[in-house]
Amino acid sequence: MYLPPCAHRGGPVGSDRWTCAAPQLIVPHGWVSSRTCAELCPLVERSSRDLSLSAQAAVPAQRAADAAGQLAIAMITAPRARRSLDHTLSELRRAGFTQPIHVFEEPGTGTGRQAGVVVHTNRRKLLMWQNWLQAARFLLGASARYLLLCEDDLDLCPGAAPTLLAALPTLDQSDFGLASLFTPLHNLETTVPRPGWQAHNRGFGSWGSLAYCFTRDSLARILRERELATHTGTKSTDGVVCRACKNLGLATYYHVPSLASHTGDGNSTVGHEAQPGSRAVGFDRNYRGSQRPLVSCLMPTVDRPEFVAQAIRCFQRQDYPRRELIVVDDGAQPVAHLAAGQPGVRYIRLKRRQSCGAKRNVACEAAQGEILMQWDDDDWSGPSRIRLQVEPLICGLADVTALTDTLVFDLRAWQVWRWTPQEFQRLFFRGVHCGTLAFRRDIWQRLSRYPDAWRGSDLGFIQPAVERGAKLLGVPAGDEFVYFRHGGNTWRISAEQARARMPGTPRLPIGTDELRQYRQLRERMQITS
Repeated sequence: MYLPPCAHRGGPVGSDRWTCAAPQLIVPHGWVSSRTCAELCPLVERSSRDLSLSAQAAVPAQRAADAAGQLAIAMITAPRARRSLDHTLSELRRAGFTQPIHVFEEPGTGTGRQAGVVVHTNRRKLLMWQNWLQAARFLLGASARYLLLCEDDLDLCPGAAPTLLAALPTLDQSDFGLASLFTPLHNLETTVPRPGWQAHNRGFGSWGSLAYCFTRDSLARILRERELATHTGTKSTDGVVCRACKNLGLATYYHVPSLASHTGDGNSTVGHEAQPGSRAVGFDRNYRGSQRPLVSCLMPTVDRPEFVAQAIRCFQRQDYPRRELIVVDDGAQPVAHLAAGQPGVRYIRLKRRQSCGAKRNVACEAAQGEILMQWDDDDWSGPSRIRLQVEPLICGLADVTALTDTLVFDLRAWQVWRWTPQEFQRLFFRGVHCGTLAFRRDIWQRLSRYPDAWRGSDLGFIQPAVERGAKLLGVPAGDEFVYFRHGGNTWRISAEQARARMPGTPRLPIGTDELRQYRQLRERMQITS
C-alpha cells in the first residue's frame, strides 16, 4: 500500500507496522498498520496526488462526523454546596459536543430548562453509584454506537470533542473498554506518559469517572461483569468500572494532555477531598488537539562554522514535527550561508560581540514557540532529542527538563566516556546537564532570564527559576545526546573531574559517516590532545 508522507510516522517495526507519534491516534504499542496510516489517520499529510490515488482520503473526516452523529450523552447530578451543573453543560458545548444531553438529577437539584437538555428527576435519592447505573442503562437503550457518561463538575478544553471523535473510529472494538476525557496524574504515575492516547488500567485503584466514553458493546459487557453487578456501595464508580474492564481484558484509554479537569475541589457530594494525584495531566483550557506546540531551539554561536553545520544537520533530522532553530551569531566568520535555505532555521546577525547569556535572551525574544530549548552549536543530538525532552513539558509533568547521564566525547583524545553517577551529581546543578535545558516560555518571561555572562549563563538561568517554583525534571539522555569537548568549550573541566569516569568505554551512538565528518573537522580545526 502507498503511504503518503507524514511527519508523525517513523520507520517500520515489523511486517506492516510503522511507528507513529500522531497525538490524536490511539496507538498503545506505538505503531500503526499501513491501512490506518494511509486511510484512517486524521493527521496524515495528503497532497493532491495522494487524494487522487485513493478515494478514501476523505474517510477520516467522514468517520469523525459519523461518530458525532452516533454519540449519546448522559450526565448525573445532585445538589451541591456550589452549583456546578450549568457550568459543565456550557463546557460540553464549548468542547464541541452538540448532541442532546440527558441529565439524571437527584431530588432537589432543580435543573432549569435549557435548549438541548433533557432532565430526568429521580423520585427518590439514589446516591451516586445507583444514579450512574441508571444513566448507563438509559444510554444502552439509545440507538447511538458511542455513549458518553459525565459527572456534573467538569472543565473541558475546546479540543475535547474533535479529539475524542477522531479517535473512536480507529479503535479495535474487540478489546475496547472506555476512553476517559479526564486523565488524573494518579492513573499514569506507574507509567511514562506521552502525548496522545494511551492504554493504562490500575484496576480498582483508578481514579476519575468524570467523563467516560463507551461503545454500546463495551458498556453492556461492563455492566454484566460479576464484580460490578454485585457492587453495593454508594461510590467508587471509577474503581468499580475500571476493575470490571481489567477483569474482562478490556482496555481503558487516557489522553495526554487531559481533555478535562475537575471543578469540584471542596464541593464534592460524596465527601471526597482533593488529592495531589487528582490533578489533570497537562490540562489546558485552550488546547484544541490539532497540533503539538512549536518548539524553538536556541543556538548562540561565534566562529564555529564547522560545528554549526553539524548542529543544523542534527536539528533537521529531528522526529518532532513542529520546531524552529534560532541562530544568533556575532562572530568574525558569519554563518548566514549555513542557515540560508534551511527549513525552520532563522538567522540573526548581531552588530557587536555579546555574551552567551545575552545571545540566548536575544534568541528567546525572537522565538515563536511555546517551548524553548537550548541547542548548543558544539554538541551532537540524536533524532529524538527534542521529543524526549518536550513530552514531559506537554504532559504537565515539569516546567523545565534537562538531560542526565550524558555521554562525553573528547575530540582531542578521540575518546568517549561518562562521569560516575556520584561525580555527575556533584558537578551538575540538581544532577542535570544545564547545557540541555528545555522549558516553557513563561518560565523565561516570569521567573528568570539569562544573565549577561560569557560563561555559566545556563546555570544562572535555571537556579533562580527553580528557587522561584519552576519544577525541574531530569531526563536520561540515552543515545540522544553527546557532549563534545574540543578545547574551546566555555566550561573548563579540571583534571580531577576528568578522571572521575565510569570504567570501560561506552558505545558512541554517532554513525560512521558522521564520525568521519567529525574527524575531518578535528583536523581542519587542528584540535589535538
